[in-house]
Amino acid sequence: MTYPVVVYGVPYVPPAPPPDPWPGITITWTGWNGAQFNLSARDGTSGVVLRPGMRGLNMPEVTHHESESEARAGSRWRSSRTQKRELFLPISVFSDTNSQEWIEYDDSFWETMDPEKPGMLTVARPDGTTRSLMCRFVNDGNHSYDWAPGVFGWMQYGVTLQAEQPYWMGVMDPREWNAGTGDMPFVGPHGGPPYNVSPAATTATATIDNPGNVASFITWTLAGPIDAGVLVGVGPNLIGYPDALAEGDRLVINSRDMSARLNGARVSKKLAPRDFAPIEPGRSVELNIAAAGGGKITATLTPLYYRAV
Repeated sequence: MTYPVVVYGVPYVPPAPPPDPWPGITITWTGWNGAQFNLSARDGTSGVVLRPGMRGLNMPEVTHHESESEARAGSRWRSSRTQKRELFLPISVFSDTNSQEWIEYDDSFWETMDPEKPGMLTVARPDGTTRSLMCRFVNDGNHSYDWAPGVFGWMQYGVTLQAEQPYWMGVMDPREWNAGTGDMPFVGPHGGPPYNVSPAATTATATIDNPGNVASFITWTLAGPIDAGVLVGVGPNLIGYPDALAEGDRLVINSRDMSARLNGARVSKKLAPRDFAPIEPGRSVELNIAAAGGGKITATLTPLYYRAV
């Protein structure tokens, strides 16, 4: 006599996502194509999540330049230079789906990793402030597979990124003023200081702070209509543009790059004077603005920090 064989199947239980080693902190990766992944989210269904062991949130690597003399002990410090920053992301790609759907989800993440198209890594701190870093893909650690992708619903990788600009970027609200119509000449009677800033073009609070750790430069945006001969600057350090801006014109002066673009076209050679001054960390400085015509002038400063958290 034969007896029927009864096999009891164990109900499928999806694998649990990795535990969260980043309580209170949200880390987000935004790819060059706009796709965004919250590396701190763990909703139990799918995600790209960070495991312990991330590197690159702390101080950057610094090279010190020194000189030595045979007649003196030790060395004399001359200057320092901050190197590019390397980041390491130990991640798990997790998805409670079938194998093909997991592969497609995995593909969507790797499509954001392009060595020629940088993405943005953003860290949101517990107080709600954010610090971001533009990064390029370097390698995945020559990842090896021990099983077919997607079989267990997750895969672990070690992703290395590189940031040519090594400082974490904070966020500040831009400062904005109306281009006034006052007729007081900006340049003094002797062709130099004292400079007269028109009360219609600025206010008593025309200052800007740099709360970061390193010197930062202002990006000026001038939206027409603005009369010819506009001047903007940090204290006595002035930048001038000789031509008038019509309604709809947009002039962007990047002090860090010592460049200017009018409606996207380069006009850097027209700037005169061109004294591009940084704002040192921890300082509040007065801004000088001399403009007429009724348009808008905006000053944007991005504070730069050594560390993300």
